[in-house]
Amino acid sequence: MNGQPVDPSRRVFFRRLLSQTTQYLSVVHEELQGRPQMRLSELDRFPDSVLRQIIPIFSGGIDYRLNPASFSVESDDTGGLVELLRLTDQDFAILKLFDRDLTLEQIARQLAGQDSTEAVVYSRVKTLFLTLARRAVCHPAQSLADVESGAG
Repeated sequence: MNGQPVDPSRRVFFRRLLSQTTQYLSVVHEELQGRPQMRLSELDRFPDSVLRQIIPIFSGGIDYRLNPASFSVESDDTGGLVELLRLTDQDFAILKLFDRDLTLEQIARQLAGQDSTEAVVYSRVKTLFLTLARRAVCHPAQSLADVESGAG
């Protein structure tokens, strides 16, 4: 090393490059085993019966901040945080339950109550999940083939 500090944007770049390469290799491995993969932006093509059984998890290598007012992720360009979503109290409660081994349906059931029916809460849970999945911030914990077959 030359004793010079590493530019934070370079550090972010290499961390993201490693994360994306690892994810790509994981997809290639799955496809070589005969499990076709799809884009996260195509998740909304699945029937609701499948989507309800998805366990949402945040993507590795993505730095995010969840607070009661907003959901932010680290910018590819600057390395600083960029607000993706302004949150309601319900949105905040929903996102706190991602990465907890609960399906989208279980999250909705857990948060349904006096103010909202399970169907209304599920609609918001699904919308938040699909919004974040389109941006590759979160994804299903299990393969959708497993969900469809009931093995997930």
